[in-house]
Amino acid sequence: MSHGKKSIALDLKSEKGASILKRMTQSSDVIIEPFRKGVMEKLGLGPDVLMKENKKLIYARLTGYGQTGPLALKAGHDINYAAISGLFV
Repeated sequence: MSHGKKSIALDLKSEKGASILKRMTQSSDVIIEPFRKGVMEKLGLGPDVLMKENKKLIYARLTGYGQTGPLALKAGHDINYAAISGLFV
């Protein structure tokens, strides 16, 4: 399923997990994060922090409902997206 890609699970709420992510992004090209607006900032891992160490880092956010609008701060999952879209009528 991973097509030869490596993966790692980190507890970003722990100092150790956050430290590992910071070290990894110092030599990364891109970070893609799927959390709601403000989550990574609360963890001290927002774009301002990570891009300070790596100016070439591309910080991409793929939130379910976008960064603005009435649902921006809501948690979303595949079933929510399908229901709101009207896919299952």
